[in-house]
Amino acid sequence: MAKDQPSYLSLRRSCYLLLLLSFFSSFLFICWSYFSNRCYADVPIAVEADKRELNLLSAWNSLHFPSEPPSRLLKLAVFVKKWPDKHHAGGLERHAMTLHQDLARRGHELHVFTSSSTNVTSIDNLHFHLSQPTAAGYLDQATIWKQFQAEDSTGRPFDVVHTESVGLMHFRARNLNNIAVSWHGIAYESIHSDIIQELLRAPQHKQYDHVGDVLKRIYMLPEERVHIILNGVDEGIFKPEANSGEDLKLAFGIQESTPLILGIAGRYKELGSNLRILGPLDQAQLARVYNVIDIFVNPTLRAQGSDHTLLEAMLVGKPLMATKLASITGSVVFSQEIGYTFSPTVDMLKKALYDVWKDGRVTLQKKGQLARERALKLFTAIKMAAAYERLFLCIAENTKEGKHNGRTHDKNSKFCHRRLQVTTRSYINQTVPSCMIPALNV
Repeated sequence: MAKDQPSYLSLRRSCYLLLLLSFFSSFLFICWSYFSNRCYADVPIAVEADKRELNLLSAWNSLHFPSEPPSRLLKLAVFVKKWPDKHHAGGLERHAMTLHQDLARRGHELHVFTSSSTNVTSIDNLHFHLSQPTAAGYLDQATIWKQFQAEDSTGRPFDVVHTESVGLMHFRARNLNNIAVSWHGIAYESIHSDIIQELLRAPQHKQYDHVGDVLKRIYMLPEERVHIILNGVDEGIFKPEANSGEDLKLAFGIQESTPLILGIAGRYKELGSNLRILGPLDQAQLARVYNVIDIFVNPTLRAQGSDHTLLEAMLVGKPLMATKLASITGSVVFSQEIGYTFSPTVDMLKKALYDVWKDGRVTLQKKGQLARERALKLFTAIKMAAAYERLFLCIAENTKEGKHNGRTHDKNSKFCHRRLQVTTRSYINQTVPSCMIPALNV
């Protein structure tokens, strides 16, 4: 037994030595992989040095559009999943209706391929091709494609095809060279939600996350093919009216002595007797409600595109209070001059409400005036329709020229050339190891 003890100790030392060597070898391998990537696997990327989160001058809404009718009237095909019913519609449906009705009023011939609707507008040059949706609620691709081909094969083919939020699937659209695809929020945005990022990001870190940037950086779409057009709402409906909505105050028992009236988007019936639940409203009724309130509050927890309710309240001349999401702070509530933003926590919401109460009605009215001025410059339906019209004319002209000389894209065409003075933006070319790119915060 005494003879076996030294051999046992020797075996034990050998095991410890092998374990130490194994750990040290693994450490060296990790270091070698990391530093070899730094030396040999560099990927050049461009990091923007602009201090602003989003340069709105890159949006087509910032262009100046002539008031006279367009020099060329187009035949447009529009694919959209739903056309809004009177009281039941989301932001996408309202956007589609507002945009394409305005384009029809400007003289263009529109053909809308959508699912069955009870709210088919009677405009002479706005035509509907209805079909039953699939069980999942999407457009029946086989049916709408047959409808499209039948209309396209008439004496005048379509100049431009517009598919809203992938209403027409890629396997149908891939052979079209005159197509415009509009995104109103994408899957990557939902996964990369700022609600999740808020838990991981230090307070001082800069946020930069909007659809146009994601399409270029993540989906790798060529920059010249991605155009930003901000949403717009009907400025003829949403406007300040001094006495509008006074009857609503009486109907819902709101006293004149009430210090502050908040208009809130969402379902909050269980929060107490000081809340009035109005239910679904049409646009005219909604405009009256905006005229009654002192400030519009949208405490959403979803990363999304520019919410129409925010734009509607701005056009009525109301300040905003909304969750600090990139799509909101980047384009809508860009400064405290027109409203308030808060991180999606109860404490931050309470703090923002306290700031509103402390500022009072006079300050809120000033913020509302500035909000309306900003909305009139960027977020009207007329401006949105004019921007889409310019883009569609650009596509149609390029497609026509391409058939004659083989070109498919011409930046110098009169409709594609952007006469806009943009402030100089500096870019810093950096070389970053590819293994570090997913963790890069810009």
